[in-house]
Amino acid sequence: MKKGSIFFGGLVALAIILGMWYVKVRNQMVEMEEQVNQTWSQVENVYQRRLDLIPNLVATVKGYAVHEQDTLQKNQNLTLPQPFVNTTKPCRFLGSGLYICYAFLVNIRKNFWMLFCNS
Repeated sequence: MKKGSIFFGGLVALAIILGMWYVKVRNQMVEMEEQVNQTWSQVENVYQRRLDLIPNLVATVKGYAVHEQDTLQKNQNLTLPQPFVNTTKPCRFLGSGLYICYAFLVNIRKNFWMLFCNS
């Protein structure tokens, strides 16, 4: 009878140890699952913040496109007076010592808008 009780006691001790191990592993798995859920919620928060910023970015790009279109339109509308457009000479005498250089004015006209767009 002594051998039977020792064997039975050993089985009970083994069952208790296995039960404690199972509870420990189960608690670790629950903790890891909660950690994964918490990390995933942070990822979703970042995605949501980025999605919230997209309309602002689109509005900014549209506003800049309108500015660029207006600037281009104004640049194209800037023309020299008719007497200077049809000249073949690079510079013309306007009287009283005043010269106007057509190439210089065209260059200014083409590059003037960049002063405002890049600042």
